Parts: sequence; structure tokens; C-alpha cells
Amino acid sequence: MVSQLKIVAVTHEVAMELDRAVQTHGMGHSPHESYAVLLEEVDELWAEVKTNPRKNPMRNEHMREEAIQVAAMAVKFVLMLDEALTPVNISGVTQGMRHHQV
Repeated sequence: MVSQLKIVAVTHEVAMELDRAVQTHGMGHSPHESYAVLLEEVDELWAEVKTNPRKNPMRNEHMREEAIQVAAMAVKFVLMLDEALTPVNISGVTQGMRHHQV
């Protein structure tokens, strides 16, 4: 089981990366743009996954950095969508989330 402290620490890293990205690039202008940014980060993670660990001893660190960026861009995508939702739609989404919780 993953400790709550570790989850909080990783979530903090994602939030810091998200803040950095928003400060640098803004929130994004459309789902297409946000998807493209997310896909770019996933592709960069995939490139690290495919590297040979013997040739790249920093592979795990690089994969971790890319995974943090993927998570941050996924959160950024959600936040961009939330900005487009009306309060009524957001409450419906929140109710749907409670329905789908595990």
C-alpha cells in the first residue's frame, strides 16, 4: 500500500510542475491544444521507457520526471475544461465523480 505521505509528496511535485507550466505557457486554449501537449509529454515518457537502462543509468529518474509532467498536463487539461463548464455542469460532474468512486 502506498503511504499517504508519499501520495501528498508526489501530488505536490505535480502541482509545482503544473504551476511552472501555467506560468510559462498559460492554461491552454482548446481541448485540441491541451491534448497535443499531453500527447507530447506521453511521447517523451515513452521515449524514456524504451531506452536501454545499461546505456542510460538515469533512466528511472528521467521516466519519473516525464511521468510528473504527464500528470501535470492531465490536471491542466481538466482545469482548462472546468473553466469552460458552468457552475451547473461542474456540480453535475462532481455528482458523477461521487457515483464512480471506488
